[in-house]
Amino acid sequence: MADVVVLASGGINSLVAAVRAQRAGNAVHLLHADFGQVSSVGQRAAVRAIAEAIGATLTSIELPHVLKIAANKCTPAGKLVSEATADGLAGGASHVPGLAAALLSAGLQLATRVGASAVVSGASELANEQETESAPGCGVPDHRREFFYLAGMMFEHLQRSRTPIRIETPLVDLSRGEIIKLGHRDCAPFDLTYSCRAARDVACGQCACCVARAKAFAAANLLDPALAGARG
Repeated sequence: MADVVVLASGGINSLVAAVRAQRAGNAVHLLHADFGQVSSVGQRAAVRAIAEAIGATLTSIELPHVLKIAANKCTPAGKLVSEATADGLAGGASHVPGLAAALLSAGLQLATRVGASAVVSGASELANEQETESAPGCGVPDHRREFFYLAGMMFEHLQRSRTPIRIETPLVDLSRGEIIKLGHRDCAPFDLTYSCRAARDVACGQCACCVARAKAFAAANLLDPALAGARG
């Protein structure tokens, strides 16, 4: 049995990636990061519940610098001054430039600590392109195959081992509906997941992420157990 670290957000993709890794006979270590995102409460609860349900270990970390930087602006003289809110994070933005690299770096550190052979990301280039209505190859940069290829090269350069810890992206070529079908076949506990971008502990069912999630479950011809009661 090999050990793997799975970057966990509490959402659909990271759950399916974790369950798939476990089904392949790996011992799964979930790594969750709180960087001041609006949905942090719901995400933390989801990751804890998922870890318990699938029997994975859980390491939770904080990246407070992400919110601190987002909550400041530069004056013409280059001096940082505090803003009332972190506009990008407070607005529920899901993409923070450089965040994926920071998460992979933390994953590498944890993998080294626990003796894991891989850091697994549930990122999907295809799903991101479809949900952002982007042309092929024009989605969020750190969801693309090229990003993970380059990150994998970085991993190799940072390690001295003859068998360096690798990066795995098993879902990168799948649509969200296909990912849901895959998870459904593996009995993934979707009822425990949380994809909402609102500052609530229960999914709103109305934000862009909830709407995209509902469409994906519909495309998979399945009911979403996590959103069944999230209306109004």
